[in-house]
Amino acid sequence: MPQEAVSHSQDPIDSYLSIKKVLILYEEELPFLGDCCLQFDKLRYFKSFLNEAYIQLNFREVKNSKYHESLLKNNQYVDEISILSWDDIEFETFDIIFCVSHKEPDLADFLKQKYSNPLSPETIGLPVYSLTDLLLRARINVDYVFPVKEDLASYLKNTGPGELYINEEERKWANSWLERKGVAPDENLYVILDSAGSKLKQLPIQVHFGLLKALLEKPKTKILIFDEMNLGKETFYRGWLGVDKASNLIFSNGLTLREDLCLLSSTYIKMIFGPCTGLMHCSSSIYNFFKAQGLPIENIPLLVVYTGDMGTSSYIVDEWWGASPLINCLMLKKTGETKKITLLGNMSDGEEKLPQLPCSEYTVQLLSDFLIPKLGFTSK
Repeated sequence: MPQEAVSHSQDPIDSYLSIKKVLILYEEELPFLGDCCLQFDKLRYFKSFLNEAYIQLNFREVKNSKYHESLLKNNQYVDEISILSWDDIEFETFDIIFCVSHKEPDLADFLKQKYSNPLSPETIGLPVYSLTDLLLRARINVDYVFPVKEDLASYLKNTGPGELYINEEERKWANSWLERKGVAPDENLYVILDSAGSKLKQLPIQVHFGLLKALLEKPKTKILIFDEMNLGKETFYRGWLGVDKASNLIFSNGLTLREDLCLLSSTYIKMIFGPCTGLMHCSSSIYNFFKAQGLPIENIPLLVVYTGDMGTSSYIVDEWWGASPLINCLMLKKTGETKKITLLGNMSDGEEKLPQLPCSEYTVQLLSDFLIPKLGFTSK
């Protein structure tokens, strides 16, 4: 339930042309990679809306470092990233301030004490606005006290495909890393993502490994598996696949998130396949950027995300993947006794009306029949 909005002594922002320096206070912990990827992408539209003003993005939550250091590197739409306490910020040096927080009253109280007008203690003499609802997931029982710039809100709701910025030096590093792992130019390298924020988003383990076996039966095939946390996946995979097939797996053990993102950009990769998870959003954004820079569509790997019914009306596939033009977003439907993979954005009216099945209903045969032909092989 919102409190009474904080007022400004005056609203000096009658023209965005007067804005030269902007502060964005990002006060929330970033729990999910996919959310971060989508949220941070809005910064490029934010900067253009504010006439290329200087943008400083401040995080007080130290836990956010992993994500903002990995996702915002090479991002030309953020001029400065800081990790400062409110006491150390000279708020009065900014032309406009935006807050991203589910605890806006805390900031309001701090600013009132430091910058209030003596004749009107409830008034902040600074132009502070809220971006909370625009960037964060909605919560109940949250107090919003700062006003919203409605024209900016409208602008940010109509954005294009996300972008993530990997430069040529980083792509060369990725290629060299894979070459040292034994990848040859004439081989097919597939990235298979095997983790997600919820087990409901993942394939049954038998289906996951059955699909890997089907892919590894194809000639000149290698598969890249990420093990950022050094969980010992190599031993686990060898147990499921056997030594011979596991010899064609590559594991990125203990690399940083940024290094894993660079690997996703490698020119050796022919497919990235995984659940509705953060690294799939990052993959989409990386290749959206490359395509915008002129990379021919035939040089973009096959990008496939599988989705399923999550048992909640709050999970809407189109909201997560509808604005990702390079992604083949799989949805599993059932007509009578027949299960069928359909593609988001490419369904008939009848298919759209069919309920979506959960990820537990995918089979190796269904996935192989979809993937193998797209990879240039003949499906059995």
